[in-house]
Amino acid sequence: MTVEIRRLPPRIQLQSEKGMSEVTRREFVAGLLVSTAASGLASASEEAVSAPKDLADAHESSPSTAHAEVDFRYAPRLSQATICFPDDPWKSLVGQAGDLRYGFGKAVLVGMEDFSTVITFSLAGMQDDRIARQWLEAPGVPVVHTLVDRPAATLELIAFATRREHEGRVDNVLMTIRSKKGKVPAVPRIHVRACERFKLVKNQGGLTVVSKEAASVPYLIASKLSGGPGSATWWEEAGYMLYLAHGEASPEEPLRYLIRLPQEGQIGEQQPGALPNPERFPGRSHRLPRSVDCRREFPAGSGPLPGLRQGG
Repeated sequence: MTVEIRRLPPRIQLQSEKGMSEVTRREFVAGLLVSTAASGLASASEEAVSAPKDLADAHESSPSTAHAEVDFRYAPRLSQATICFPDDPWKSLVGQAGDLRYGFGKAVLVGMEDFSTVITFSLAGMQDDRIARQWLEAPGVPVVHTLVDRPAATLELIAFATRREHEGRVDNVLMTIRSKKGKVPAVPRIHVRACERFKLVKNQGGLTVVSKEAASVPYLIASKLSGGPGSATWWEEAGYMLYLAHGEASPEEPLRYLIRLPQEGQIGEQQPGALPNPERFPGRSHRLPRSVDCRREFPAGSGPLPGLRQGG
């Protein structure tokens, strides 16, 4: 059986009213494409005519954008914030549980929680912590508040940085414990998970100093600000556990502790009233927020507080 295949002739003769005109194959195919595109544009233009009316109806039926709330359904599962100054080489991070994070891993395959040192703050007891809320003091003031809820009390952590003259760069965490009803005994717990070894240097009069095992300068200084003096308990447990001096908290008289972490190898010493100056603070307001204003929170006569000084 023989099949004859004929090629399309190079010229196609088209009949018109005025006579014959020659059209090449390329011109013929191009004409088909142009006519198809033109018909598509025509149908699209017809739909576009009714679009403004549909959009106007949808806009009228939708709520005002001025009162719309931010949708957090697609927010990242994990978060962290900085408490450093704008020109600060010490980029301290605060985790979503109010924990301090230092020494991020420099390897290629690491996660956002791979830090060499993590310091968490909690309360002793069998109950679990529930992070009720975390917020910034203001958009221009890097002070991070974390509210931890317990069945009988709440723990508020306020993390902020200071850089006072003759003291240097320091990370600070103010712990405030309030009972929900009546007086409740409470013991703050600080967990240090680190790759280095630490030791307890001082533990008396409500003042606790921790340093690295091979260093002579303090790494962490904790002071009890209310409820009388006391001593802390220190031992190794999944890192290091520091249980601060116990006390009783009530809604009217909360327990307060101040934890300071010098970042420049400063020398610690005990100074009455050695708290950050409320008149100066990073951010647009240049003031410490009312929540950490020492004139309101720590009046004169509240006892010695941990201070720092630079030098060898």
